[in-house]
Amino acid sequence: MKKLFSLLLCLCAMFAGNVVAQEKGDMIVGGSLGLGVTSVDDGNHALSALTFSIAPEYSYFVADNFRVGAELSLSIAEGITTFTVSPTFAYYVKLVDKLYYTPEFTIGGGLMASDGYSVGAFTFGLDLFALEFMPSNHVGLSLSLVNMSYVLLPEVSLSTFHFGLLTSPEIGFRYYF
Repeated sequence: MKKLFSLLLCLCAMFAGNVVAQEKGDMIVGGSLGLGVTSVDDGNHALSALTFSIAPEYSYFVADNFRVGAELSLSIAEGITTFTVSPTFAYYVKLVDKLYYTPEFTIGGGLMASDGYSVGAFTFGLDLFALEFMPSNHVGLSLSLVNMSYVLLPEVSLSTFHFGLLTSPEIGFRYYF
């Protein structure tokens, strides 16, 4: 993982351009890909599964360094598919030239389906350790390594809590305009 991150940073460093702060009125289109391990234990059954996720997004900076957006997320684990629509909120803190700390909060709703049966889902998420490298004015490459999520399925009285410490990394691409 360390080698992959170093390679990604080296490739991004080849881009030219000055990075400007994210200002009110700027917009983003982009998305992320994730791969991780999800575990669910309802007291009677325990399930651990490899999870793949994809999440396109659109965001707008409502103030300097503060963006609000919308994200569609599709997550697939062994026999379980989850689709959610979420508003997102993120704040940008410049660490060094071209590198930002970007914690993000999401809250959303959607459907979770398994074996032809689907239930409504409410989700809450927090990316605690998210970084974004901006090799040019219009391109951002993001990496999230520490995240938490809570999923509530009220129809079946089930909830799950996930804390991912390097177990569910997400990489993303954003285009700023």
